[in-house]
Amino acid sequence: PVRTAWLARAEGLGGPLVARLADRTLEGRFDGIDAGGALLLSQPGREAPTRIAAGDVFFAGGT
Repeated sequence: PVRTAWLARAEGLGGPLVARLADRTLEGRFDGIDAGGALLLSQPGREAPTRIAAGDVFFAGGT
């Protein structure tokens, strides 16, 4: 229930974002969160979304 409520109110869901991790920067589309609370980032050329548990996240438009 918490995940469903969170996704219903998620700002930027389905939109572009940049995730800065300790060892790399990733760009893609914000596809939601998984059952463990990690951000799901879809990227061109990758079948499965990348799971991001920690990092700095920047959404398009500076939000």
